[in-house]
Amino acid sequence: MKISVIHPSAIPPFSARQIIREAKARGHSANYIRPQELNVIYVNNSRIIIRGKREIKPEIAFIRGMSYPGSIEHFIWMTNIVKILEETGTFTINSYSSIMTARDKSLLPLILSKNGLPYPKTIITEDLQKALDVINEYGKVVVKPIIGSLGRGVMLLDNVDVAYTVLKQLLSWNQPILLQEFINKKDNRDIRILVINGEIYAAYYRKARPGLFKTNIAQGATPEPAVLDEELKELSIKTTELLGLFYAGIDIAESEKGERYILEANASPNWKGPLSMGLNPARKLVEEAEKTYKK
Repeated sequence: MKISVIHPSAIPPFSARQIIREAKARGHSANYIRPQELNVIYVNNSRIIIRGKREIKPEIAFIRGMSYPGSIEHFIWMTNIVKILEETGTFTINSYSSIMTARDKSLLPLILSKNGLPYPKTIITEDLQKALDVINEYGKVVVKPIIGSLGRGVMLLDNVDVAYTVLKQLLSWNQPILLQEFINKKDNRDIRILVINGEIYAAYYRKARPGLFKTNIAQGATPEPAVLDEELKELSIKTTELLGLFYAGIDIAESEKGERYILEANASPNWKGPLSMGLNPARKLVEEAEKTYKK
Protein backbone atom coordinates (compact mmCIF):
# COMPACT_ATOMS: atom_id res chain seq x y z
CA MET A 1 0.00 0.00 0.00
CA LYS A 2 0.96 3.63 -0.41
CA ILE A 3 1.27 5.25 3.00
CA SER A 4 2.00 8.88 3.85
CA VAL A 5 2.76 10.49 7.20
CA ILE A 6 1.75 14.15 7.44
CA HIS A 7 3.30 16.72 9.77
CA PRO A 8 4.30 20.38 9.25
CA SER A 9 7.89 20.18 10.53
CA ALA A 10 10.75 20.53 8.05
CA ILE A 11 12.45 17.63 9.83
CA PRO A 12 10.20 14.58 10.36
CA PRO A 13 9.52 14.07 14.08
CA PHE A 14 10.53 10.78 15.66
CA SER A 15 6.96 9.41 15.66
CA ALA A 16 6.64 10.04 11.90
CA ARG A 17 9.96 8.30 11.22
CA GLN A 18 8.80 5.34 13.28
CA ILE A 19 5.59 4.94 11.30
CA ILE A 20 7.48 5.13 8.01
CA ARG A 21 10.01 2.54 9.20
CA GLU A 22 7.30 0.14 10.37
CA ALA A 23 5.27 0.59 7.16
CA LYS A 24 8.31 -0.18 5.01
CA ALA A 25 9.16 -3.18 7.18
CA ARG A 26 5.72 -4.56 6.33
CA GLY A 27 6.30 -4.13 2.60
CA HIS A 28 4.49 -0.83 2.00
CA SER A 29 5.80 2.29 0.30
CA ALA A 30 5.87 5.18 2.76
CA ASN A 31 6.83 8.84 2.64
CA TYR A 32 6.74 12.02 4.68
CA ILE A 33 4.66 15.00 3.57
CA ARG A 34 4.37 18.51 4.92
CA PRO A 35 0.86 19.92 4.40
CA GLN A 36 2.41 23.24 3.34
CA GLU A 37 3.84 21.47 0.28
CA LEU A 38 0.48 20.38 -1.10
CA ASN A 39 -1.52 22.10 -3.82
CA VAL A 40 -5.11 21.25 -4.63
CA ILE A 41 -6.50 21.66 -8.14
CA TYR A 42 -10.20 21.40 -8.98
CA VAL A 43 -10.88 20.72 -12.66
CA ASN A 44 -13.56 18.86 -14.63
CA ASN A 45 -15.39 17.76 -11.47
CA SER A 46 -12.22 16.19 -10.06
CA ARG A 47 -9.93 16.96 -7.13
CA ILE A 48 -6.21 16.58 -7.67
CA ILE A 49 -3.60 16.91 -4.92
CA ILE A 50 -0.19 17.93 -6.22
CA ARG A 51 3.17 17.83 -4.46
CA GLY A 52 5.80 19.52 -6.61
CA LYS A 53 4.88 18.30 -10.09
CA ARG A 54 3.44 14.94 -9.09
CA GLU A 55 -0.05 13.93 -8.08
CA ILE A 56 -0.23 12.09 -4.76
CA LYS A 57 -2.77 9.39 -3.96
CA PRO A 58 -1.91 7.74 -0.63
CA GLU A 59 -4.15 4.87 0.40
CA ILE A 60 -3.51 5.57 4.09
CA ALA A 61 -2.40 8.90 5.57
CA PHE A 62 -1.34 9.17 9.20
CA ILE A 63 -1.96 12.74 10.39
CA ARG A 64 0.73 13.27 13.02
CA GLY A 65 0.17 17.01 13.28
CA MET A 66 -0.97 20.12 11.48
CA SER A 67 0.46 23.63 11.57
CA TYR A 68 -0.33 25.73 14.63
CA PRO A 69 -2.81 28.30 13.33
CA GLY A 70 -1.43 31.73 12.61
CA SER A 71 -4.91 32.73 11.49
CA ILE A 72 -8.33 31.16 11.31
CA GLU A 73 -7.93 30.91 7.54
CA HIS A 74 -4.66 29.01 7.92
CA PHE A 75 -6.18 26.64 10.46
CA ILE A 76 -9.16 25.93 8.23
CA TRP A 77 -6.98 25.30 5.18
CA MET A 78 -4.54 22.99 6.97
CA THR A 79 -7.34 20.85 8.40
CA ASN A 80 -9.27 20.95 5.13
CA ILE A 81 -6.34 19.14 3.53
CA VAL A 82 -7.33 16.12 5.62
CA LYS A 83 -10.90 16.39 4.36
CA ILE A 84 -9.74 16.68 0.74
CA LEU A 85 -7.55 13.59 1.14
CA GLU A 86 -10.59 11.70 2.43
CA GLU A 87 -12.67 12.87 -0.53
CA THR A 88 -10.03 11.55 -2.95
CA GLY A 89 -10.20 8.08 -1.35
CA THR A 90 -7.50 8.19 1.32
CA PHE A 91 -8.09 6.52 4.68
CA THR A 92 -6.94 9.24 7.06
CA ILE A 93 -5.89 8.50 10.64
CA ASN A 94 -7.32 10.36 12.34
CA SER A 95 -10.28 11.54 10.28
CA TYR A 96 -11.05 15.16 9.51
CA SER A 97 -14.16 15.26 11.70
CA SER A 98 -12.47 13.61 14.69
CA ILE A 99 -9.41 15.87 14.46
CA MET A 100 -11.57 18.98 14.32
CA THR A 101 -13.61 17.84 17.31
CA ALA A 102 -10.66 16.73 19.45
CA ARG A 103 -8.57 19.82 18.64
CA ASP A 104 -11.25 22.15 20.02
CA LYS A 105 -11.07 22.04 23.83
CA SER A 106 -14.30 24.00 24.10
CA LEU A 107 -16.25 21.06 22.61
CA LEU A 108 -14.99 18.28 24.88
CA PRO A 109 -17.06 19.37 27.94
CA LEU A 110 -20.17 19.48 25.73
CA ILE A 111 -19.63 15.97 24.39
CA LEU A 112 -18.73 14.48 27.77
CA SER A 113 -21.56 16.17 29.66
CA LYS A 114 -24.12 15.01 27.09
CA ASN A 115 -22.99 11.44 27.69
CA GLY A 116 -22.66 11.53 31.46
CA LEU A 117 -18.87 11.33 31.62
CA PRO A 118 -16.93 13.16 34.37
CA TYR A 119 -15.13 16.40 33.55
CA PRO A 120 -13.81 19.24 35.73
CA LYS A 121 -16.06 22.25 36.30
CA THR A 122 -15.45 24.43 33.25
CA ILE A 123 -16.43 27.88 32.10
CA ILE A 124 -15.77 29.44 28.70
CA THR A 125 -16.33 33.17 28.53
CA GLU A 126 -15.22 36.49 27.09
CA ASP A 127 -16.47 38.34 30.18
CA LEU A 128 -13.46 39.28 32.30
CA GLN A 129 -15.50 39.96 35.44
CA LYS A 130 -17.26 36.60 35.14
CA ALA A 131 -13.88 34.86 34.86
CA LEU A 132 -12.60 36.68 37.97
CA ASP A 133 -15.75 35.73 39.87
CA VAL A 134 -15.11 32.09 38.99
CA ILE A 135 -11.55 32.30 40.31
CA ASN A 136 -12.86 33.80 43.55
CA GLU A 137 -15.38 30.97 43.80
CA TYR A 138 -13.07 28.05 42.89
CA GLY A 139 -9.89 29.36 44.54
CA LYS A 140 -7.61 27.77 41.95
CA VAL A 141 -8.28 27.42 38.24
CA VAL A 142 -6.40 26.23 35.19
CA VAL A 143 -6.63 28.42 32.10
CA LYS A 144 -6.15 26.67 28.76
CA PRO A 145 -5.95 27.77 25.13
CA ILE A 146 -8.92 26.41 23.19
CA ILE A 147 -6.50 25.08 20.58
CA GLY A 148 -3.16 23.86 21.90
CA SER A 149 -1.01 20.87 22.82
CA LEU A 150 1.99 19.71 24.89
CA GLY A 151 0.81 21.80 27.85
CA ARG A 152 1.86 25.04 26.18
CA GLY A 153 -0.09 28.08 27.32
CA VAL A 154 -1.71 26.19 30.22
CA MET A 155 -1.48 28.23 33.44
CA LEU A 156 -2.51 27.86 37.06
CA LEU A 157 -4.21 30.96 38.48
CA ASP A 158 -4.91 31.40 42.19
CA ASN A 159 -4.49 35.16 42.56
CA VAL A 160 -7.19 37.47 41.23
CA ASP A 161 -4.79 40.35 40.58
CA VAL A 162 -2.46 38.17 38.53
CA ALA A 163 -5.47 36.60 36.81
CA TYR A 164 -6.79 40.05 35.89
CA THR A 165 -3.58 40.87 34.02
CA VAL A 166 -3.30 37.47 32.30
CA LEU A 167 -6.93 37.20 31.25
CA LYS A 168 -7.18 40.81 30.10
CA GLN A 169 -4.21 40.19 27.82
CA LEU A 170 -5.81 37.05 26.39
CA LEU A 171 -9.02 38.94 25.66
CA SER A 172 -7.04 41.71 23.93
CA TRP A 173 -5.79 39.00 21.54
CA ASN A 174 -9.41 37.95 20.89
CA GLN A 175 -8.87 34.70 22.77
CA PRO A 176 -11.92 33.35 24.62
CA ILE A 177 -11.13 32.31 28.20
CA LEU A 178 -11.42 28.61 29.09
CA LEU A 179 -11.16 28.02 32.84
CA GLN A 180 -11.30 24.71 34.69
CA GLU A 181 -11.47 24.11 38.40
CA PHE A 182 -8.05 22.93 39.59
CA ILE A 183 -8.01 19.22 40.46
CA ASN A 184 -5.67 18.33 43.31
CA LYS A 185 -4.28 15.23 41.64
CA LYS A 186 -3.41 12.15 43.64
CA ASP A 187 0.40 11.86 43.87
CA ASN A 188 0.65 14.88 41.53
CA ARG A 189 0.04 12.71 38.47
CA ASP A 190 -2.57 11.85 35.87
CA ILE A 191 -3.12 8.81 33.66
CA ARG A 192 -2.49 8.79 29.90
CA ILE A 193 -4.32 5.98 28.12
CA LEU A 194 -3.44 5.25 24.51
CA VAL A 195 -6.36 3.76 22.60
CA ILE A 196 -5.85 2.26 19.12
CA ASN A 197 -8.75 1.00 17.00
CA GLY A 198 -11.11 0.63 19.94
CA GLU A 199 -8.69 -1.14 22.27
CA ILE A 200 -6.36 0.06 25.01
CA TYR A 201 -2.76 -0.31 23.92
CA ALA A 202 -0.89 1.42 26.73
CA ALA A 203 -1.60 3.07 30.08
CA TYR A 204 0.84 5.02 32.20
CA TYR A 205 0.99 7.62 34.92
CA ARG A 206 2.55 10.96 34.13
CA LYS A 207 4.05 12.32 37.33
CA ALA A 208 4.71 16.07 37.35
CA ARG A 209 8.04 17.47 38.41
CA PRO A 210 8.20 18.55 42.09
CA GLY A 211 6.56 21.92 42.60
CA LEU A 212 4.83 21.90 39.20
CA PHE A 213 1.30 20.90 38.22
CA LYS A 214 1.70 20.08 34.51
CA THR A 215 1.80 16.35 33.84
CA ASN A 216 2.78 16.55 30.16
CA ILE A 217 5.91 14.53 29.43
CA ALA A 218 6.91 17.39 27.11
CA GLN A 219 6.95 19.54 30.27
CA GLY A 220 9.26 17.16 32.14
CA ALA A 221 6.78 14.74 33.73
CA THR A 222 7.94 11.15 34.36
CA PRO A 223 6.07 8.16 32.87
CA GLU A 224 5.34 5.11 35.02
CA PRO A 225 3.32 2.01 33.98
CA ALA A 226 -0.29 2.00 35.22
CA VAL A 227 -2.79 -0.79 35.75
CA LEU A 228 -6.35 0.17 34.83
CA ASP A 229 -9.56 -0.89 36.50
CA GLU A 230 -12.77 -1.36 34.51
CA GLU A 231 -13.96 2.22 35.09
CA LEU A 232 -10.79 3.73 33.64
CA LYS A 233 -10.94 1.38 30.66
CA GLU A 234 -14.55 2.32 30.00
CA LEU A 235 -13.93 6.07 30.33
CA SER A 236 -11.03 6.05 27.88
CA ILE A 237 -12.65 3.84 25.24
CA LYS A 238 -15.99 5.66 25.47
CA THR A 239 -14.33 9.07 25.07
CA THR A 240 -12.38 7.85 22.03
CA GLU A 241 -15.56 6.49 20.46
CA LEU A 242 -17.55 9.67 21.11
CA LEU A 243 -14.90 11.73 19.35
CA GLY A 244 -14.67 9.28 16.45
CA LEU A 245 -10.93 8.78 16.87
CA PHE A 246 -9.09 5.77 15.44
CA TYR A 247 -6.36 6.36 17.98
CA ALA A 248 -6.15 8.79 20.86
CA GLY A 249 -4.36 9.74 24.03
CA ILE A 250 -6.95 10.17 26.79
CA ASP A 251 -5.85 11.96 29.96
CA ILE A 252 -7.67 11.19 33.20
CA ALA A 253 -7.00 12.71 36.62
CA GLU A 254 -7.71 11.08 39.98
CA SER A 255 -8.29 13.50 42.83
CA GLU A 256 -7.07 12.99 46.39
CA LYS A 257 -10.70 12.09 47.21
CA GLY A 258 -10.75 9.32 44.59
CA GLU A 259 -12.86 11.19 42.03
CA ARG A 260 -11.97 10.80 38.36
CA TYR A 261 -12.10 13.44 35.65
CA ILE A 262 -11.40 13.32 31.93
CA LEU A 263 -9.02 16.20 31.24
CA GLU A 264 -8.00 15.95 27.58
CA ALA A 265 -8.37 13.92 24.39
CA ASN A 266 -5.41 14.11 22.02
CA ALA A 267 -5.80 13.18 18.35
CA SER A 268 -2.05 12.86 17.72
CA PRO A 269 -0.51 11.84 21.04
CA ASN A 270 3.23 11.56 21.51
CA TRP A 271 4.70 8.17 22.40
CA LYS A 272 7.54 8.75 24.83
CA GLY A 273 5.60 7.03 27.61
CA PRO A 274 4.90 3.76 25.74
CA LEU A 275 8.41 3.73 24.27
CA SER A 276 9.88 3.94 27.79
CA MET A 277 7.92 0.76 28.61
CA GLY A 278 9.30 -1.13 25.61
CA LEU A 279 6.14 -0.77 23.49
CA ASN A 280 5.98 0.14 19.80
CA PRO A 281 2.86 2.24 19.08
CA ALA A 282 3.93 2.87 15.46
CA ARG A 283 3.94 -0.85 14.68
CA LYS A 284 0.58 -1.37 16.34
CA LEU A 285 -0.88 1.62 14.51
CA VAL A 286 0.29 0.39 11.10
CA GLU A 287 -1.01 -3.13 11.82
CA GLU A 288 -4.44 -1.88 12.88
CA ALA A 289 -4.63 0.52 9.91
CA GLU A 290 -3.93 -2.40 7.58
CA LYS A 291 -6.71 -4.49 9.11
CA THR A 292 -9.26 -1.67 8.93
CA TYR A 293 -8.32 -0.56 5.39
CA LYS A 294 -8.63 -4.10 4.03
CA LYS A 295 -12.16 -4.61 5.38
